[in-house]
Order: sequence, then structure tokens, then C-alpha cells
Amino acid sequence: MLLLASVQTLSAQTAQLGFVQVCKVAGAGVAVGTMFNFTVGGSPIPSVAAGAAPGGTCSAPVQVTAGAVAITETLPAGTVLTGVSTLPSAALLVSSNLAAGTATVTVNAGGQTIVTFTDAVPLALTTGFYFTTYYSNANTTGAPDATVRIINDGVTAGNLYAAIYVFDDSEELQECCACLVTPDGLLSESVNTNLTANPLTGVKPTRGVIKILSSNSGDPTAVAPVGGLHPWATHVQKLTSGFALSETLAEPSNLGAGEQTLLDNLCKFDKMLSGKPCTCTPEDMDF
Repeated sequence: MLLLASVQTLSAQTAQLGFVQVCKVAGAGVAVGTMFNFTVGGSPIPSVAAGAAPGGTCSAPVQVTAGAVAITETLPAGTVLTGVSTLPSAALLVSSNLAAGTATVTVNAGGQTIVTFTDAVPLALTTGFYFTTYYSNANTTGAPDATVRIINDGVTAGNLYAAIYVFDDSEELQECCACLVTPDGLLSESVNTNLTANPLTGVKPTRGVIKILSSNSGDPTAVAPVGGLHPWATHVQKLTSGFALSETLAEPSNLGAGEQTLLDNLCKFDKMLSGKPCTCTPEDMDF
């Protein structure tokens, strides 16, 4: 009887246990292979190497008492936690505090919860390489075309690329591309012809947002931000009768790591789904 009671007690205890597996994804600016430290339920686990998205690199499963389990990441200097997710269900994530590097997850008895932490190194908030502007009354009968013009000031003494991301007014990316701008060169982009002619949704937008990154990379899904480009844009305004054009500098803006990652990923999806990027006007064909 004593042996049976002991077996029953052990079975009951085992039934109240589960597992946590911590995974680490290297976000923007974090090198794959960088080691990160975590505690699970207050106890440290072996360091986890950051791996490539989407799955990253995972620790060995850690046995814990079923229920709510707290996980804390030691955030290295200059690194921020940009996201926490759980599998097999997003509902297993009880809460997260990105600034503090903490998350609380649910672990079911006999189950395993996979928790993925994504970190990034934020770019210094600057006005040197990221710009935003808007377009209006595009692809509209009777309205003139708008133009985005970009110059390379020559500071790098080399070629740069204008990584361009075109959104409609519902915050949906419609097109993206990276256009070459040589030192002291001028790039001119038609909003109607170059930037909105092949929208992802199949519906040409009439208004929205244009984001421009000055980059060393000709790949808009993997930008390498660097200063040197300066954009202007014309805007089509509806009047009581007819339309009017105005021109402004694109607004110097702040680029965070999360925004850069989002732009990269949205452009990847556009490339996969449509295969029709925005197009680039050769410099000697400016208008």
C-alpha cells in the first residue's frame, strides 16, 4: 500500500510538470550567433545563440511547474527586445514587457511552450538617411502627375540607392524598389508611372505615404542605411476648379529597428506575392 501511494504521489507530481523552450531570433543589427542569457522561473539556463528568422535557435526544453512561468532576458547594452511570441498557440503568452526584457507564459501540464524572443540593435535616431512624404490625387483623371526627386550629395564618394516604399492610405505596402543614385546624380520618379503602376492589391492608389531610405544596398529587403541622399516631392492639390502643384522636401524622420525590419519584411512579401517592384528612371532620362 505504501508503494502504491508513493507511485500515485509521483504520478500526480509528474502530471503537474511541463516544459519551456526558449528560442532567440537575431533581428536587425544583431549578428547570428550572438549569445544571450535567460532565466526561466528565476533560474538561469544555458546561454542561447541568436539564430536567423523566423525560428531562430532554441534552448533545450526546461522542465517547470505547470502554470504561469516568468522568463527574463538579460538585454545587452545597445540591444532592445522587439517582440515575444509563443507556440503552439499565441494565447500562451500571458504578458510581455519589451523594455524590461520579460515575458510570462502559460505552461500546460504535460505540455511544452516554445517562447521566441527577437532582439534588434536600434539605429541611432537621426535625420540623415530616412525620409517620409505623401502623395495625393495620383492616378486621377484630369490631375497632373507628381514627382519624387532625389539627389546624392556625394558625401560617400560612391553610388547610393534610394530604397523606396510606397503605401496606400490604408497603411498597405503597394510597391517597393531600390534605385541607383550616383554621386551628384539626380533621380526623378513619377508617382503614377514608376511608383504606383503595379500595386500589390491590383488597385492603383490615389493617395498614401512614400518612405525613402538612403542605402548602400541595392536590395530594398536588406537595406544598409547611410547618409547622402536628399529627396523632394511634388504634391497634387485639388482646387475648386482643377488642380495645383506644390513641392516640398521629404521630411527627415526617425528610423527605429522595428520600422526597418517591418519595411524589409513587407518588401519581401511584396516581392513574393506580386513580383512587380516599382521602377527606376535612369538618371540621364530625368524629367
